[in-house]
Amino acid sequence: TLDHSFHAVSPKMKSLLQGVIRNQTLANSYLFVGHHATLPKELMRFFAMSINCESPTKAETGACGQCRSCRIYDSGNCVDVIDIEEPSIKIDHIRSLWDRIKHGPSDFSKSIVLIHHVNRLTVQAANAFLKGLEEPPDNVIFLLSAFSSQSVLPTIQSRSQLFRLPRLEEAQLQ
Repeated sequence: TLDHSFHAVSPKMKSLLQGVIRNQTLANSYLFVGHHATLPKELMRFFAMSINCESPTKAETGACGQCRSCRIYDSGNCVDVIDIEEPSIKIDHIRSLWDRIKHGPSDFSKSIVLIHHVNRLTVQAANAFLKGLEEPPDNVIFLLSAFSSQSVLPTIQSRSQLFRLPRLEEAQLQ
């Protein structure tokens, strides 16, 4: 949702991602690297909502919060946004993911897959994920996060646009 956590996301990072959307230069995969205090989860959700916003030019935040897409996203009931956050991401999670996205989005122009802590993929899950990431569907965007780029397989890094997130000061988090 467009709550207070989005306001803590770095204005520089918001501006950079808004430029990507405005210029229609979306990559298939983005890797956000940073400690949890850099707000990767909030940034990924901000970006996910902004990608499918139908009125991005009306909003300073990147997503208007009012259009049909923003309302669906904000409700938390969007089938086109898949959010994976598990202590260990297993091959069954990835198989389920590929089954869900193979037919394309139903509510949005793009399906968005958020994988928090992509470094938690088991070996089998990483291999299954890489097969799809090598030839990603046109209508799917992967938003991945990790605390450290060294903990992410080099092949995942090479297929993703990397963003290193600056650590936020305590005052920015309030």
